Amino acid sequence: MNKILIIFTLLFSLAVNSSAQEVEQLYEKGRQEFKKNNYRKAANIFSTVINKSSYYYEAYMYRARAYHAMQMEDSALVDFNTSLQKNKKYLTAYYFRGAYFFDMEEYEKAVADFSSVLKTKPKYSKALSYRGQAYEKLGKDDLALADYTKAIASETKNYDVYYRRALLYKKQDRLKLAVYDLGKAVKLNPKFQKGYSLRGIIEVQRGRYAQSLNDLNKAISSDPEDQEALEARAKAYLETEQLDKALVDYNRLVSHFHSRNADVYIQRGQLFVSQGLYTKASKDFARTLVIDPRNTVACTENAKVYILKGRAQQAVPIAAKAIVFDEKYWDAYYTRGRAYFELEKYTEALKDFEMSIKLNPTADAFYYRGECKAEKGDNLGACEDLHTSAKMGSEMAVEKLKDVCH
Repeated sequence: MNKILIIFTLLFSLAVNSSAQEVEQLYEKGRQEFKKNNYRKAANIFSTVINKSSYYYEAYMYRARAYHAMQMEDSALVDFNTSLQKNKKYLTAYYFRGAYFFDMEEYEKAVADFSSVLKTKPKYSKALSYRGQAYEKLGKDDLALADYTKAIASETKNYDVYYRRALLYKKQDRLKLAVYDLGKAVKLNPKFQKGYSLRGIIEVQRGRYAQSLNDLNKAISSDPEDQEALEARAKAYLETEQLDKALVDYNRLVSHFHSRNADVYIQRGQLFVSQGLYTKASKDFARTLVIDPRNTVACTENAKVYILKGRAQQAVPIAAKAIVFDEKYWDAYYTRGRAYFELEKYTEALKDFEMSIKLNPTADAFYYRGECKAEKGDNLGACEDLHTSAKMGSEMAVEKLKDVCH
């Protein structure tokens, strides 16, 4: 009888172990399918695991992630919660439920879950990075910066946290610090397209156009659909006078991306002006005003085109409209002054050049104000303005001084 009992116990033990091994193998198979992004198949396998062994809290967590990937959000949350009910110390479930809450824009709940992870693992850089992003969404940039800095201080190899801190520095207009962090990010991951793109964009903001082009070329070669990088590269080409390359990029932005960025049309319009293509330039400035009907720069640039085309009379009301949009925009006054000057309305021109100088003293404004004074018989005032213009670098003023101021 004892022998029969022992044999039965052994057989039962073997059956249990065999069943446990089968469940474990199924679980691993589900994980492999999940890694291959076969989420529906993975969810079905994890369901089988759960049916065979309902205590398997890891399977609930993985099935939750699969449901989330398939946008079955209610089911995902139920499984995340079940996983944590079965094991309240399961940090992985807190982390991925935090990521779920972040995606669902429930940032306070995301912060709470990432905080649960960080109580036990205070240097876990991915959780710090995620919590930092959640803090940013909540408008708590100081807390976000603290989390990013903690992650970096832990000597993390996570390049993304450098990128996140760089994004925050950019938002705070701390561009030099952002560039430093992006250098660290691309050093950790030399194929990090977003890092090159953002660094190139920031260098354009800093006016470091030559430096930006290497990064932007790398970014665009990796991702030709990176519109922001293309916009920045077009500007860099324009500023470094690589006009043919700039035009190729601007044309792509318009024809392929159907850009709604007013600056794209303004910059391409200015490029057309430099090439003497005034009609094309005027069309681009008009497109800008469709996108942004109160764009002061587009109005002013369009007025300049009319002056260049010898149609100063039409330039006056366009420049006047720009002044209505922004009464502090010096270039609009200067441009209207130029139009009045061409029309020999020197009194009106003089007033506009005086306002332009008050807002932003430039060599050209002093030169034309001097011309207006000379036309009105005020040679002393004209000479003062022309001398000022010449000191500021105006070659026109140097030549005019010979005629007006002996």
